This record gives sequence, C-alpha cells and structure tokens, in this order.
Amino acid sequence: MTKKNYIAEIYSDSSTIRIKPGSVISAFMNEDFYAVYECDFDLSELDDAVLIIPFVLATAAIIWCSGEEVYIDRLDSQLTQSLPKIKAAYAEMYPSIEWNGNIRVLTSVSTSIEGKSDGLLFSGGIDSIHSVFNYPNSDFLFTIWGADTNPEEDISWKSILP
Repeated sequence: MTKKNYIAEIYSDSSTIRIKPGSVISAFMNEDFYAVYECDFDLSELDDAVLIIPFVLATAAIIWCSGEEVYIDRLDSQLTQSLPKIKAAYAEMYPSIEWNGNIRVLTSVSTSIEGKSDGLLFSGGIDSIHSVFNYPNSDFLFTIWGADTNPEEDISWKSILP
C-alpha cells in the first residue's frame, strides 16, 4: 500500500499559515488551507507540529469518513492523544457513518506553552454567546472566518464582528 501523506507542504510567515493538503484531502478542497492571525509573535518560529493543528482539526473528519489511511510526519502530542477521542465523539454523534479512515502520526512532539491564557471559539451564534456569558473572564475570543462563511464575502464576516 502506498503511504499517503496528510500534508504535502507547510508554509508560514509572521502572520500566516498555509498548508497544501495531501492527495486524499485535496480531492475535497478547492484551494490550499490558510489561516491568518493577528498576533504579537512570528508564526514561522513555531514548530510545524503546532502549525498544522488548525488544518488537522478542520479536516480530520473528512479522513475518518473517507476510509483512507494518511500519515502525518510530526504532530503535537496533546492533539495526537486527543484524535481518537475526537473520532469517537463524531462516531457517537453520527452513528450511521462509517468512521473507518485513520490518521497515523509518525512522530508525536511534546510542545510547551508559556504563560496561561484562556480563550473561546466565537462564531456569533447562540452557543458562542452562551459561552461568553458562562466564561466572562476569558482572555481571548477566537473567530474563524471561512469555516462556514466564504472568506471572500465580507458581508457575512461583518455580521459577527462588534
């Protein structure tokens, strides 16, 4: 069996992560995955095992539903340990789907976090508004533009910004 890489290429600069997906995922994507951050540090200084986390979390369910097995060279150890639990949660929520694809991590990398901050994902929907009220002392709100809105269409984006 041919080894199928989950990720073909990783690029980062001070504020952007761009990932060219491997052959299995690229069949489901019209273009490369990218994320742009407003942050006080240079993203290119982060380990690739951390840089790929947003891509893996955004696309893992596709792999699990595809019946394919893909390989990741290096991934953060906490996410590596969490992937089977996330897959099991999907299988419980959607029992009619066969979750027979697999993500194999070749090297699990222990990474560290300096400082302590809390954050919430915020979509502007009722669930995220509820979370803000339940966790009012969160240091950051993270909004993902493009997960379920077209990143080229700023009308949708402006509706969830203050």
